[in-house]
Amino acid sequence: MFVRFMKKHNFLIVLFGLFTLTLSAEEANLQGLLNRITQQTFSADFAMAISEKVNEPMVYTGKMQIKGEKFTVFFNHLQVAFDGKTLYWLDKKANELTLSYPTPTELYEANPFSYAQQMKSKCNETITADKHVTTITLIPKEKESDVSKCILKLNHTNWLLQSVEIKERSGKTTLLTFRNTKYSSENTTFSINQGDAYLNDLR
Repeated sequence: MFVRFMKKHNFLIVLFGLFTLTLSAEEANLQGLLNRITQQTFSADFAMAISEKVNEPMVYTGKMQIKGEKFTVFFNHLQVAFDGKTLYWLDKKANELTLSYPTPTELYEANPFSYAQQMKSKCNETITADKHVTTITLIPKEKESDVSKCILKLNHTNWLLQSVEIKERSGKTTLLTFRNTKYSSENTTFSINQGDAYLNDLR
């Protein structure tokens, strides 16, 4: 499932960085990002590079939209959406659409907004700034955490997120960078049309 893929490659860890819309300097912290994402829909193109000590870097590109607990993500041959109740998972290669009501655990794993809230409560947060960039650094309070550090960089000009970098104790580094970032107050549909795909309804 897509949830397991995202968990394996830290996709959920980096997604919480998308909760940046227009922020004032006083709001340039993780709580400010969480507050803003409930008000408008954030969309962006992204590139995610995963580097390990022994393997060549893996790079994934795609598009995403997030508003509160609702989201859609497109990358490779997969499209995933959550409308607040149903989780949609479309595998275009297999031409199959799976629908399910996620369990609390699955929702936590598949919901960037919930994940970000958990990260905020489990990390110490520090903020530094230079002339062009504000840097938010999150360090897990638990020494047993797989993640050693998470670094978010925001542009001073528009207070939009530039990148999220995750460093793991194992030596793995995940870097998520963004372009074509924007926000909208228009209504967005967080679901996937079946089309001619085979329907696997697990609800």
